[in-house]
Amino acid sequence: MKKVNKKKGFTLAELLVVLAILAILVAVAVPLFTGAIGDAKQTAIDANVRAVRAAGVTKILTDDTAPEAGPWYVTASVDKSGEMSDVEFTSGPESIPSDPVGTYIVEIKDVNA
Repeated sequence: MKKVNKKKGFTLAELLVVLAILAILVAVAVPLFTGAIGDAKQTAIDANVRAVRAAGVTKILTDDTAPEAGPWYVTASVDKSGEMSDVEFTSGPESIPSDPVGTYIVEIKDVNA
């Protein structure tokens, strides 16, 4: 007569192997996701700088009160929803926040570039 094992479930060794595999997958995936978050923030910052520069060039070309000679410094703030405030002329060096939300001061040396 054959012995039939009627026990159901997993052995401790099988469970430990599955946990080890999951731990390896998590150890590989977490750094990839944190790097993606940093890349996304930098992409948002770059896009905000380009938007502030484009709005500044538009203001330089259309505003009669704009200084006639460059370099021009324009300032605008970007909020959490991505809305940009009105662009204003300012004096100061280029300043880019480390977070996409903040005040950007962009130097425009040439409106044709």
